[in-house]
Amino acid sequence: MAFAENPLSTALVGEPPTITLTSNIETISPDGSATLSWTTGATSPDTVVSVSIDNGVGEVASTSSNPESIASGSIEVANISATTTYILTATTDQGVSATTTATVTVVPYDYTTDNHNIQNAVGIGTSVIPASGHANAPTMLAVNGTIVAKRVKVTMNGWADYVFDDKYKLKPLQDVATYIDQNKHLPEMPSAQQIKEQGLSVNEMFTLQMKKIEELTLYLIDLEKKNQALHQRIDGLEGEK
Repeated sequence: MAFAENPLSTALVGEPPTITLTSNIETISPDGSATLSWTTGATSPDTVVSVSIDNGVGEVASTSSNPESIASGSIEVANISATTTYILTATTDQGVSATTTATVTVVPYDYTTDNHNIQNAVGIGTSVIPASGHANAPTMLAVNGTIVAKRVKVTMNGWADYVFDDKYKLKPLQDVATYIDQNKHLPEMPSAQQIKEQGLSVNEMFTLQMKKIEELTLYLIDLEKKNQALHQRIDGLEGEK
């Protein structure tokens, strides 16, 4: 993969050096590695005396420790966690510099359909580690059998108490009834076919169930208010007799 040269020079005397910087791979997965290669040259009688590569945070390569790699060289950059632009700077003996760049793009994993052979994933009773069905969460444990435990703790980043917020719009029961009549399951809840094909996410189901319980509580509170108002009206009519 070749990158266009983008020389930015600060001319003192002489000509800026000619330089190239390339990466052997354009896109990688998180924490992957790439090999950066460079070439340099200068117009005679000038010579290139130093080369350095910077990733915007700090220097990743320099010819000060390896003078033989001034004209050309390569370096492997490992554990690249985010898209990074590497900057090559070459300087001549006349103090004239030029820079060029190469960008390595990191593409995050999507674990929805592919588990990407995650390291340290464990299979018990199986050698197959299936996809998790979630874009940012790989399967780390697969068990072909029954799990028996005295206690299971599930951590989550949210809960359904927003249902009790004054701004929450509760669906009219008639709309819920229409949805159930058409789809044969509650709104937002997975269908029997979806559960059969995709399985059940415990934390998501707990949250959905709590949401439905809280919505049901609001419906009951509203019904109780209407019943009280109706009883008051009846008591008022009986008192007029």
